[in-house]
Amino acid sequence: MASASRERLGARPYLLAGAAAGSAWPPAEPGRDTLHQAAGWLLQAGADDQAISLYIEIGDPDCAARVIASCATMLMDRGQWATLESWLRQLPDDVLASHPDLIYCQADIAAACGHAEVAQRCLTSHLALLQTQ
Repeated sequence: MASASRERLGARPYLLAGAAAGSAWPPAEPGRDTLHQAAGWLLQAGADDQAISLYIEIGDPDCAARVIASCATMLMDRGQWATLESWLRQLPDDVLASHPDLIYCQADIAAACGHAEVAQRCLTSHLALLQTQ
């Protein structure tokens, strides 16, 4: 993982990864399993946003989507649409398809931002997924 990742995510995930690997700071580039474990620790510490970013960074969109789904309503209620939309854009379509509520959030955000065509497409996709479940 490049040092740009460390700058963007901050030191916390890497400190946790170093602790998980039993190494001193700064750790050698931690492996995916170690970073995945660090993301779990971030979740336990209530740092959902950092955990989501780390899951996306290490290429685990399924875990990222699961965490996003658990906090999407709260983010919508708080008006943190840009954050939510940014995360959702980084998830592959097949991962989004397994979380229809996230597609509904995309529709809600698009509608609120005046993007009627995008909102309609998302709602159509959301309804189709609900019918297949």
